[in-house]
Amino acid sequence: MANLSGIPTPSMDWDSSNKIESWRRFEQHCELIFAGPLKDTDEDVKCTYLLLWIGDKGRDIFNSWTNVSTEDKKKLKTYYDGFKKYVQPKLNPIFARYIFNNELQQDSTIDQYITKLRLVAKDCNFHDSDEMIRDRLVFGTSSVKIREKLINEGEKLTLDKAVQIAQSFEYSQMQLKSMESSTTQEVSAIQSHKGNREGSTSTYNTRVDSGKQKQYMAASSNPSRNSCRNCGYKHGPRCPAKGKKCSICQKLNHFASVCYSARQFKSVNEVSDNDSVPMASARS
Repeated sequence: MANLSGIPTPSMDWDSSNKIESWRRFEQHCELIFAGPLKDTDEDVKCTYLLLWIGDKGRDIFNSWTNVSTEDKKKLKTYYDGFKKYVQPKLNPIFARYIFNNELQQDSTIDQYITKLRLVAKDCNFHDSDEMIRDRLVFGTSSVKIREKLINEGEKLTLDKAVQIAQSFEYSQMQLKSMESSTTQEVSAIQSHKGNREGSTSTYNTRVDSGKQKQYMAASSNPSRNSCRNCGYKHGPRCPAKGKKCSICQKLNHFASVCYSARQFKSVNEVSDNDSVPMASARS
């Protein structure tokens, strides 16, 4: 006996509003299994499998066939023809056309949309199905640009040409989105790299400026023996204090921080303060 483990079991949806389509899918599923795992199985056994898969509703319908001979019960064609005949009257071409005329592309691709329209059109009894599918593609597409391109073709537009135009536009949009995505990633990477580099440079400059400031402050507060006596700093041939007026003695060519007169004045004050302490003590 054939092993059917892992293979989905065919199931007929008897509650479907479109039973002819449900039967078509069920029959196709059965045929795939009969042509595959059950290829070497006798036809009468295949008929038994079909009755198992058809469900209680299907078996009730089969039991109502009173004019089927024993030999015919061993043929798959008997079941295919009988069940198809049962579901066919349930199909209303007017209702099928209503469904067809309300089919929209929505999130489907052009290929998926055309496939769906072809399936629904089978039940509509159209005189020219290709023409109706073409028109439905024009009216039901989700893209305004595709609709515009199709309408511009006018009476020269056939179904094949409409599908080609719609597919070409759809593919080009997908390619553009892919290119935009790649470009955005590249720009982000460049900006990120640039930001990191500028951040490192900024940190370096901050450190250098801070170091220079510390050197400047150190030189201002503690001028060494080799520092210029006019400005208090080490420099090149030209002294920055040249031509500048001291704010203490009002003389030129030196800064107040190294003013000789200021140092003398400070020394005198220190001596005066030291002399006044014992005098104050003596008075007290």
